[in-house]
Amino acid sequence: MASNSLTTEMHDAMDKQLRELRSQIANINKSLSDHGLDIEDLRDEADNLIHGATKNAQRAAQHVQDEAVVVAKAARKAPMAATTALGLAGLIGFGIGYLVSQSHYEQRHRWFG
Repeated sequence: MASNSLTTEMHDAMDKQLRELRSQIANINKSLSDHGLDIEDLRDEADNLIHGATKNAQRAAQHVQDEAVVVAKAARKAPMAATTALGLAGLIGFGIGYLVSQSHYEQRHRWFG
């Protein structure tokens, strides 16, 4: 019997919270609508933005693939030049990474002054 009343109380409390949440959502929708914003319009705009971003990402991926093909062809034609260029790029990248890591190391361990 006590568990039945406890269950009823919990059910009533949850119903009350749901009513409050629905009321708050309705107020938010009304406020947005009063300011000229409609949730459906915002959702449509977001869908359009996502669609546009997807197209841009696909174009960028295609461009990267095309560039990779060009680089691969150039590397096949002149393997020594490609090896030299990649080695130089690797050394430059390593040097930049080393310098950045050292500057971060010094900043983290500067506890005095």
